Amino acid sequence: MGVHQETINLATQKANKHLTQKQTYTTKQLKHIFPAAIILTQSKLECLGQFKGKKLNERQLEELFEADRKTTRKWKEILEKDPG
Repeated sequence: MGVHQETINLATQKANKHLTQKQTYTTKQLKHIFPAAIILTQSKLECLGQFKGKKLNERQLEELFEADRKTTRKWKEILEKDPG
C-alpha cells in the first residue's frame, strides 16, 4: 500500500514491546494494537520530519485490519503512554 518499510518496522517494534509486558490479550485487543502502532509511528515520524512513503489514515486501517476506529484510537493512546 505504499507504506515505507521503516514505518512498518517501528510500528512492529512498538506493538511487540507492548505485547511482551502482559501475558494475555483478547482477540479484539490484538486486532487493534498493530493499526494503533502504525498511526502512532506515522505521527511521531511526521513530527520529527522523517516520514517517508504513503500515510495510511484510520479509515484505511479499519478496512485493512477490520478494526474499528474508536478502539484503534483508544489503543493509540495506550501505546503513547507506554514507556517501551
